[in-house]
Amino acid sequence: MINGNFIKNWIPNKKNQDEIEYENILRIIQEQDLYIDWDIFKRIYNWKASRSKKYLDEKNKELYISAFKEISDLNDGEKINFFKDNKRRKKLPGILEPIASTILHFKYPDKFPIRDVRTVGTLRDKGLLRKKKISYNDYRVEILRIYEICKGEFSLREIDRALFTYNEKKELLISFLEGKKSIDDVAKNLKNPHERKMELIMDLENNFKEKLDKLNNLKNKLSSLLLKKSQTS
Repeated sequence: MINGNFIKNWIPNKKNQDEIEYENILRIIQEQDLYIDWDIFKRIYNWKASRSKKYLDEKNKELYISAFKEISDLNDGEKINFFKDNKRRKKLPGILEPIASTILHFKYPDKFPIRDVRTVGTLRDKGLLRKKKISYNDYRVEILRIYEICKGEFSLREIDRALFTYNEKKELLISFLEGKKSIDDVAKNLKNPHERKMELIMDLENNFKEKLDKLNNLKNKLSSLLLKKSQTS
């Protein structure tokens, strides 16, 4: 279950350089009346997806800046779909859903959470997102629901950090099982490390059980097919 206690226990103890940069970018955008210029956009992109900067088209930077201005006049539903709209303007290179949600978050941090593969992974682990294909709206609804459960005690950014950290530590636990990491690596920067490690282990155990059930179902189907084949031979 993801509630206030979960968020409190999984928010990192220390503020790292990424979080400092996040706060600096957020402050600048808010001080600039939500205006995102090219330099700030590059900082946003570097913060969220530095390895994907090659997809940005600097020749059309005015197109990007114009798009960031345009979303200010849209309602929330239109903002969500804005970057998918190819009819009014050509597709913005490099602006996929994670980056689009990051831009929306920096402009409206209380309305739009940042989508990330790790945060989605945590929601899946906890059974909160079950569909194979998750839209940003599906994701946003679930994050806002967690926000309501926590009664506004945590910001969307704090919820995001907690979900991200949980998934990050789960991946470290998998590395531990593969002999690549120590258990101390898993517990690093965790509050109540033994309690948190137990939660990770139990959730990972459930994941393995689900995969084992799928393998058993496949094995049974194959056994039935082989049996039918042998009977008709």
